[in-house]
Amino acid sequence: MLPQKRTSPGSSDKEVATPIRGKLPWATEPLSADALALEPASSRKPKKPRTGKADPPSKEELAAQAAKLSVELMAASEVREAEPSEEIDAEACVETDQDEACSWELRVERALGTWAEAAPSELFVPGTDQAQRLPFRVLGQALDGTVGQASGPGLSRALSDVFKWILTCSSDPTGDLQAVLTVLLNRSVKQYVLQPCLQAAIVHAFGLKDMAKGACLHTDLPGLALAARQKQQALFSVKAVTVAEVAAIIRDHDVLRSSSAKVSDGLQKDVTALLGRSTGEGRETEQLVRAFQAEFAPSASLTLRALAHSMVMVGPGSSSLSAQARAEGMVKLEDHVVRAFAESGADTAKLSAVVANFTTPEALAASCAASSRVKVLPMRAQVSTSLAEALESFGQDTALLAEWMMDGERAQVHVQQVGGSRLVEVFVWPEGTSCPAEKLEAVCSSLQGSVPEGIDCVLEVVLMRPPRLPPKKSLPTSEEKNENVPEQIASDAPEQAAPEQAAPEQATVVVFDLLVLDGRPMTRLPLRERRAKLQALVTDGPRFRLVRGQELEAGVSTEKVKAELDAALGAYYLAETAEKASSKAIGIVLKRLDGAEAEYFAGRHAGASWQAVQKPTATGKEADELLFACLSEEERKHLVDDLSEFHFCVISGRRTGTPEGVRDVLNVESQLRAGGVVPKWYVDEASIDGYRGLKLDATVGGKLLPSRNLALE
Repeated sequence: MLPQKRTSPGSSDKEVATPIRGKLPWATEPLSADALALEPASSRKPKKPRTGKADPPSKEELAAQAAKLSVELMAASEVREAEPSEEIDAEACVETDQDEACSWELRVERALGTWAEAAPSELFVPGTDQAQRLPFRVLGQALDGTVGQASGPGLSRALSDVFKWILTCSSDPTGDLQAVLTVLLNRSVKQYVLQPCLQAAIVHAFGLKDMAKGACLHTDLPGLALAARQKQQALFSVKAVTVAEVAAIIRDHDVLRSSSAKVSDGLQKDVTALLGRSTGEGRETEQLVRAFQAEFAPSASLTLRALAHSMVMVGPGSSSLSAQARAEGMVKLEDHVVRAFAESGADTAKLSAVVANFTTPEALAASCAASSRVKVLPMRAQVSTSLAEALESFGQDTALLAEWMMDGERAQVHVQQVGGSRLVEVFVWPEGTSCPAEKLEAVCSSLQGSVPEGIDCVLEVVLMRPPRLPPKKSLPTSEEKNENVPEQIASDAPEQAAPEQAAPEQATVVVFDLLVLDGRPMTRLPLRERRAKLQALVTDGPRFRLVRGQELEAGVSTEKVKAELDAALGAYYLAETAEKASSKAIGIVLKRLDGAEAEYFAGRHAGASWQAVQKPTATGKEADELLFACLSEEERKHLVDDLSEFHFCVISGRRTGTPEGVRDVLNVESQLRAGGVVPKWYVDEASIDGYRGLKLDATVGGKLLPSRNLALE
């Protein structure tokens, strides 16, 4: 349990840690044993007994909880003080999906370190295994840390060995590659939905009669399954469980892949059958349960990098390469594999088939290139904390585009001409799901007249929300008009037609990139060429606009970029009503225009190509100065320089009787003291000793309303 840290409400931006109950910064003398004890139960307001539930904790139990809390917080504080500052090093980059945050040199150095003096693999011994499907125990051992380490370079090497086994020993390399990628990638599982089914499968597979139906769910299902497997004696050998069999179950049951799915029929039976064939040797049973729970650790980035490394190591002539040349080849192929996976829409079957028949990186890129009706994983901008930092990342020798960052939903629009009709499909990020029917209809309507008929293309867009307009006053009804008119006159009055209701505002589409045009991928072109083709393709319409942006010359100054940022942020407030929907920006994205780094790198945070900059939020003294600058001279006369002229108070009561309450009280006191003030606490008479025991300036104020009134006096 770590100390809670919060930002001070005053002018200081430093983090304020919750003090330890036995070590209060404002206490001039050590606290007594009585002060460390919690408020006695007798002083707290009695509560009605709860039938069928345990009795409330006694004074001794509460005191023990408080003592334990103090020890935990003290230990956590010491650990926090001893922790080194967070820095991105080579090994840390291996474990993140933002590999592009590392420079080329650092990535090559990391590859050298991963394979330098690597011990011979216990999984992969060339020529010793006959052609067969990949046993699950091989993958389980690699991910369990029994070979190499459980994370970092050890895990990367272990996964690479698994892929090497597939590429050289498997009787079906394509099928086994797809099986491993199915187990490791594109999975999001809700454990509380899956757990009852898995526990029932374990009970049936190993005959755990002592776990009656309806019993509480076990907290460690992998450990439960392994212990049950090890208690049983194997009377005869069974066919080894393969990764392909595990992947088949994952593909057949959506609940093992999607957090929004429910348990389907047959899942328990399928899992029970595989568990019954598993072995306790090498903890295979435990790892099998973890595979179904999607608890394996490697990220998509690490998995794909390991695949690229294995492809280099089993390639022709790899044994004759120097360590430096091999590391550079690995890094180059990493980019090709990650890009192929992203541009194929995370299609593991397609990627596996291409890798199993790999010839050259160019062939890999061509086989998995972006195409219509296949969603491309988006390229994402690196968020910069300041304009200076963003410009520094580009250097001084490249032209940039300051593109407006629009406030809306990022989406991908696929337009394809089939016969005489146009098919439109829209994927909305970050989930990449198909958009609702009404939103799809709005997008199709906006394309009319803006994208020519007969064109196949994939567009990156932002779906803007319509501006909020003040509600129009409704006209009075006929009953309201005639309620005070004589009946005869009202009956003779002609009926007035009800005013037509205005159609609801539809979303505006702002397009900012072109990924596919007439079946040809545009992702390998630099941004300047993609943008030129996009400008020639689309025409601005009432609800379809090309994103606004300004080209900046190499070595542009920070002041000029700041002017572009201010123009983007202020455009919404200066625009006419018809233009507001396409003018609301929340910042700018600085994009490299030329060179290889200006290409569209699908599925990556493009730190070297795209830098997002938003208006920094003023805090602390800067925020105070901005606020005071808005005041007139007359208003400034009423500012108080001395904080002692203010009376800071806290109305509280009965909060020192539990560890959670004590923590809250200490948090409030710490925040106010960090802001330079010492508050007075107004509490009820029964709780006064507990507050004074924490060395607070506390006084008896009575209940809530009397305490408030006393504080206001």
